[in-house]
Amino acid sequence: MTATYLKNLLKDRQVASITPTSRFGTRRIIARIPHHAKMVIVEYGPGDGPITKAILAKMPPTGLLIAIESNADFVKQLTAIKDPRLKIIHGRSENIKTILREINLKSVDCVISGIPFSLTPKPVAERLVADTAEILKPGGRFLVYQFRHGVSRLLARHFHLINKKYILLNLPPLWLFEVKK
Repeated sequence: MTATYLKNLLKDRQVASITPTSRFGTRRIIARIPHHAKMVIVEYGPGDGPITKAILAKMPPTGLLIAIESNADFVKQLTAIKDPRLKIIHGRSENIKTILREINLKSVDCVISGIPFSLTPKPVAERLVADTAEILKPGGRFLVYQFRHGVSRLLARHFHLINKKYILLNLPPLWLFEVKK
C-alpha cells in the first residue's frame, strides 16, 4: 500500500477499501469480461488503476476503456497509464449517460464497478444501476465487486442475476456479482 493511496483514501470517502484489490481478485474480475474486437468497457471508480491496467492487458487493440474517476489525485495517477485505448474522465459515474453522449457513444459492452454501493446514497445508487442497465448493449455485462452482499437486491431490480462469487483471496474478501442485460 502506497502513501499516495492512503492519502487519496482519506481525501475521498467513496473509496471502498484501504487496500487495493488483490492480484487474485483482479484476475477473477477480469476473467468475466467479454472479449471482442471493438468492445467498449466502462470502469466506475478505477482508483489508482490496478484493475484498469489488467483490463488493458487483456483488451483487444481496437477496444476502448472509459475510466470514470471523481478523485483528482487518482485521475492524475491514471494519466500515467499511456495507452491509446484508455479514456480517462474526471467526473462522477452517476453521470454516465451524459458522459457517453459527450463522447458520442450510445451503449457499451461491459461496465465494471468497485464503487461502494453500501456507502452511496440510495437514490444515487438506484439511478446509477438503472442508467447502467440502460447503456448496456443487449447481452452486455455489469460486473460489480463489493465487500458486502447487499448490492444484490439493487441489481435484481434491474437485471437477472446470473453469477455471484465470493473471492476469499482478497483483503478483505469480496463479492463479485455478474449481471447480464
